[in-house]
Amino acid sequence: MNALFIPVRLENLDWQERSFEIRSCTPDSRLADSLDRFGILVPPWVLDNGAGGYIPVDGFKRLSHAREKGVASVECRVFDSTAARGDLLLTRIETKLFEGPLNPAEKARIVSLLWETVSFEHLCEKYLPVLQIPARREVVDRWLCLAARGDAFLEAAVSGKICDRAALLLAEWEDAAGEKGLGILKDLRCSASIQVEILEGIIQIALRDDASVGDVLGRRDFNAVLDDPHLNHRQKTQTLRSLLTRLRFPRLRAREERFANEVRRVRLPGGVQIVPPPSFEGDHWQLNLHFCGIPELQSLLDETRRIAGSPAMAKLMSSTQQESMDETGTPGNSLTFRK
Repeated sequence: MNALFIPVRLENLDWQERSFEIRSCTPDSRLADSLDRFGILVPPWVLDNGAGGYIPVDGFKRLSHAREKGVASVECRVFDSTAARGDLLLTRIETKLFEGPLNPAEKARIVSLLWETVSFEHLCEKYLPVLQIPARREVVDRWLCLAARGDAFLEAAVSGKICDRAALLLAEWEDAAGEKGLGILKDLRCSASIQVEILEGIIQIALRDDASVGDVLGRRDFNAVLDDPHLNHRQKTQTLRSLLTRLRFPRLRAREERFANEVRRVRLPGGVQIVPPPSFEGDHWQLNLHFCGIPELQSLLDETRRIAGSPAMAKLMSSTQQESMDETGTPGNSLTFRK
């Protein structure tokens, strides 16, 4: 492809033409500062449209900054109007791949552009390994969905407010559900692994119930957690995870309710809590004591010893152990005291 370095008047640029643009969705402050201090160090690329005008190919931010500063013309690398747009696009992408690490917005845009330009086999063989994207159709489809999303999704992924995998999962949801899911994760401010856990839990519940993710997001108990003014973001996260676990595993939820009823019959004193093994799997129980001084501790210990020998406690342990044996064949009988 023939190209010359010549001054191009900015008034002759087609500013509406964005087919070559690969947006980073990042703040421009550092670039603007550099341009103010040193000017444009690397000439932008433009394509001669054959009608006296030019189409931006690379350097959109540099050209826009120059325009805002009232610059009349900028030296550009001008490609001849006979250049094949597909070849020019691949050249643009090739340079982008070797500029440095790409963020999710850039990856999504590149995948979208390549999807329209090369075969799936060529995409998988040449480009996906460089982008560190698995060469599977369902994965590519997720990146295409992300590319089609609005700036809010891309900016959240680029800023780290949501992780890449969460962004890809949300991108496949219907618009309203995706926007709500994005807002939930931004409010919860949880780790990447928990973000994915929450989204996958919602998806699995929807699949099991033959419902949409929007239906799950609209549940009253789900929104009661999110709207609870007495919970901070960490407490909401943990409560929501517990709720999703119960919804995904209704047998576990029923078992928790039976256990709660049995505990009420034991009539534990205030400050004493019996905690079963996680999901009632295993044999490690906990007895938590909450107290404000030695006298209260001694009183709780005395009361706990009395309760430990009561028929109600024996029934609680035996019924729970029996359920455990029915499901796993292994009884549980270990209590750990925690103060």
